[in-house]
Amino acid sequence: MSDGNIEFLGRIDHQVKIRGFRIELGEIEAVLRQHPSVKEAVVISREEVQGDKRLVAYLTLNLEQTVKVEQLRRFLQQKLPVYMMPSAFVILKALPMTPNGKIDRRSLPEPAQTRQQAEETFVPPSDEIELKLARIWENVLGIKPIGIKDNFFDLGGNSLLSIHLFAQVQKAFKKDMPLAILYQNPTIEQLAIIIRQLEFSPSLSSLVPIKANGSKPPLFLCQGFSLYESLVSYLDSEQPVYALISEDGQGMPIRFNGIEELASRYINEIRTLQPEGPYLLGGHSFGGVIAFEMAQQLSSQGQHIALLALFDSYVPSTIKKPPVSKSLSYNLNQLLKIGPAYLLKYGIERLSEKYGNFALKNKFIRIKKLQYLVSRAAYIKLVKEYAAKYIPQPYLGRINLFMASDRRFQDEPKLGWTKLAGGGLEIHEIPGDHTSIFQEPSIRLVAKKLELSIDDRLS
Repeated sequence: MSDGNIEFLGRIDHQVKIRGFRIELGEIEAVLRQHPSVKEAVVISREEVQGDKRLVAYLTLNLEQTVKVEQLRRFLQQKLPVYMMPSAFVILKALPMTPNGKIDRRSLPEPAQTRQQAEETFVPPSDEIELKLARIWENVLGIKPIGIKDNFFDLGGNSLLSIHLFAQVQKAFKKDMPLAILYQNPTIEQLAIIIRQLEFSPSLSSLVPIKANGSKPPLFLCQGFSLYESLVSYLDSEQPVYALISEDGQGMPIRFNGIEELASRYINEIRTLQPEGPYLLGGHSFGGVIAFEMAQQLSSQGQHIALLALFDSYVPSTIKKPPVSKSLSYNLNQLLKIGPAYLLKYGIERLSEKYGNFALKNKFIRIKKLQYLVSRAAYIKLVKEYAAKYIPQPYLGRINLFMASDRRFQDEPKLGWTKLAGGGLEIHEIPGDHTSIFQEPSIRLVAKKLELSIDDRLS
């Protein structure tokens, strides 16, 4: 301003950030307008529950046109990634306008909880278990009615809501089930079958589909879900991706005798989906070490490893605590460079390292936060035990190492993998630190280089 003050207006381009994804609402609106029945379309972000933002689409239709929500959803699914799908659609006779003739986004009504669905596609609950599940789903998703064949994620479910939903399912049925079950059985009908089983075996629960469809061989990524979920949207649409996790029904890590046994467990799981190679394996941080051991064991079984991708993974024996003087010098330089804001950044990073970013960012599931902190601490303790006992042997194949440019105090060149990569070590340096390489804008570069590596190794 002329007097030296700065007037903060906020964003004016309708870009939002939901669950780590930057979304341009205009892109969704443009695709919706391509539908022959749609006249006007507006998409906004709503936050009825603190920490849980969701996309809502508002539409007006051309004269004498009708359209079902399921038809709109299927239309968008063919043109947009999953993270850009609205969780609710509201059809209006006219969009609210401001006095100067612009769309009044603040006056758009809240989506009705009553869901319009064709009678021929709606299948109601048939017993007490399905009825109880339907009520839980309706409560969590905020829409009804929900049929037993409806897909949780097609209705607007996401990774945050899935944790909230499963907490209620476990409480209602007093059964400990890993969250992976929901991703493998995303309808009430499928989940009810699991619950009806008198004996539940978690032996098939480690393999979680992040993206199950595609013509390429599946990419298996160790130890994580939400981190890899954000990566999928930037990969080739024909690339299936699965996560491998080792948690019990309470989110606590399952204890194994060591990395070797855990890797063997994961191998048994992926071979139920893909019995023979070529295999695409990878993992971030400690997950990369597990992927390395999986590659070793599969190679010894005569299987072909097309790709072994390690995302800023250190050889365990090379990780050393930095000298206090070096740590102090680094932090002092950063404080002088960035200013007082670095102190807040430093505090958040230390808490993130100890408890994980998940617990700090997601206020939505406060009830689960303490449990998550406990499970995270147990996981870190277990990782240290595994690392202390693991003695990696040279691997005859090639390793693709995606290495963060900001390595702070870890000076180990090439993160310790040089002597273990018998088939060569291919380095991809990614701007950012250990965590931020999976965030914008670095994640785009990770996806591009990973995609090129996969195509090169499969050609």
